Amino acid sequence: MLLVIVLGDGRRDDERDERARAAAPWLALAGPWLHVKGAGEIVVSLVRDRAGVATVDAAGAGPRDRLAAIVTCAEPAPVTADLVVFQRDGDGGDGDGGDDRWVAAFPGPPQPLRCGNRVVVPGAFRLTPGPTGRLDAIVCVAIDPDRPERAVDRAALARRGPHGPGLGCVAVAGDDAAP
Repeated sequence: MLLVIVLGDGRRDDERDERARAAAPWLALAGPWLHVKGAGEIVVSLVRDRAGVATVDAAGAGPRDRLAAIVTCAEPAPVTADLVVFQRDGDGGDGDGGDDRWVAAFPGPPQPLRCGNRVVVPGAFRLTPGPTGRLDAIVCVAIDPDRPERAVDRAALARRGPHGPGLGCVAVAGDDAAP
């Protein structure tokens, strides 16, 4: 069996991603980070499928792109991983556009996972425009830091947003030039 992965889409990802981050500075809040109590770190990255071309470690995505999360973790026992996509609500509830709140979406059910290097979290997903009309998002993999075999409390996770223990995240900039 021969597996061929073509990387890139003909454009310079670093230049496009830099422009996207400049347009949405709050994306700098997220990066590959996670602290799971007693287990070390988990690094999250994304694979983007754009019209049949796969890009590993993609930082930008368009509305028709399919995405899959990849994690690297060292937890020795099986874990239950939950994929969550956070987007800003654009208002903060006071009408001034400041102090945005996070809106959480869960693209699928929690999945059993065995940690290792670059393990694919089952399921693919697409970004949809958030409340602000943009595709910018923070994609996270959540694992309960105290009981990794148990699914996280989704309601508590949605309230706290993309930070805190048991959460590994990566920023995704909306790509207006995507087909």
